[in-house]
Amino acid sequence: MTTTVVQFEEPRWSKWLFGSSRTAWLWLLARLWLGWEWLHAGWGKVLGGNITWKVWEWSSEFSLTGSRSIGWVRSGTIVTADGTEVYRGIGDSVAGFAARAIEGTEGSPPDIAYSWYVNFLEFVRDDFH
Repeated sequence: MTTTVVQFEEPRWSKWLFGSSRTAWLWLLARLWLGWEWLHAGWGKVLGGNITWKVWEWSSEFSLTGSRSIGWVRSGTIVTADGTEVYRGIGDSVAGFAARAIEGTEGSPPDIAYSWYVNFLEFVRDDFH
């Protein structure tokens, strides 16, 4: 049996977009935007609060030691939307995420189908709360 190799030519627009040095500025903008989005999302999860483009509007609320900076690595009291104060300890946010994710394993079909991941989430829920 003879094997025939068939080669397909890459489209011209694809060569231009991915191989031309003239489109480097486009990829630079895309990478900067994506980096900013990841930094912004990670800051809120780990440290709490928000960061903004307007550095002059940063306040103590959103710094590493501010009153609203309750993320995965800090504890403190936050005020909910209805005005009640809730104490959040270190790890409460992560343990809450794990507990809500485990609830999704009981349906049919389950949201999480891998038993090793369910075991990991149970470990996080039980040991970090």
